[in-house]
Amino acid sequence: MQRNILGFLTCALAAPFVLDLSPASAAEGRKPIWQGGTVITENGSYVLTRNLSSTGSTPVIEIMAAYVDLDLNGLTISGGSTATGIRVASVSGEFFIRNGNIVYAQPGVSVTAVGSRVVLEDLNILETTGAGIHIESSERFVLRRVNVFNALGDGILVDGVLKKQGTIESCMVRYTGGTPIHVVEGSNVTLRGNQTDTTSVSEPAIEVHNCTSCLLVENTVHDSGRQGILLRGFTGGKVYNNVVHHAGTHGIHLEPTCSDSLVRDNVITGSGFHTSGGGDGLLVEGDRITIEENTLNGNTGAGLSLGASSSQLTFGRNTARGNSGINVGPCAGSPALFPPNSCNEGTANNTFGNNLIPGPAPF
Repeated sequence: MQRNILGFLTCALAAPFVLDLSPASAAEGRKPIWQGGTVITENGSYVLTRNLSSTGSTPVIEIMAAYVDLDLNGLTISGGSTATGIRVASVSGEFFIRNGNIVYAQPGVSVTAVGSRVVLEDLNILETTGAGIHIESSERFVLRRVNVFNALGDGILVDGVLKKQGTIESCMVRYTGGTPIHVVEGSNVTLRGNQTDTTSVSEPAIEVHNCTSCLLVENTVHDSGRQGILLRGFTGGKVYNNVVHHAGTHGIHLEPTCSDSLVRDNVITGSGFHTSGGGDGLLVEGDRITIEENTLNGNTGAGLSLGASSSQLTFGRNTARGNSGINVGPCAGSPALFPPNSCNEGTANNTFGNNLIPGPAPF
């Protein structure tokens, strides 16, 4: 059901689509778009000149050329709850989409161009009946200053068969039915300075699968349905300076398929509020991971938990206080850690420095 959240929305005129080659637009070198259902088949720069609405189930704007720069000009595209806002469907090209609003779409932006390079900047995407943004099989992608609000699916989903290089930076995602930020397969991917808030009770806030040489830095997660940050197959990467508060289960969770990474300077509090089984602040189940200088307080499980499948972890100078320790133990790994604030179930793990406060003398 559409909600009247944007009072400035107006219906686009139903005039036939004709490119305006007036002196003003020609001088700018950009071709104007003023009608829903426009299909771009020629390379070039384009600009919206009015708000656009869907003309049925076809995309409001479809891009089928190889090289397109599209400026929404601060205006609004409405998909009418059934149509894609902007769809990129050409094979292998470069696409720039920026500076506007997309509402009531299914999804807001869809990129299905195999091998494409896509840049999305300064977009507000609201009330989508699917994902806010879905980028599939892109070779490279950049998302900056994209806000997604009230998406029934994932907020930002990047997946597909190709190895992807990309950046998701300074984006805000709130109220989603799926995962706010979800990256599947990639290498050299950076998630920096993003914010998520209030997500589905069945989904993590940030989820990254099978990512090599990837960075998660300075992201803020509040009130996630499950894990704040969930990593699977995360190898040779860094997770640092993130803040996770009020995760439904674990704050940051590195599953057994993760290895050879650094987890440092994260602040994780209040985890486990959606489960009676307790939620750890930082749960590490992988191999050869360094865990350093994290603050892990006030979680319902342990602050730091090293899973039974973990091995050859190195950890030191972490702080864990005021954790409830629900379902923590028996913590039989070596070296021993200190329930309820910490627990080691793994093998061949190592410590250094003034590790884990409270705890014994430095070890």
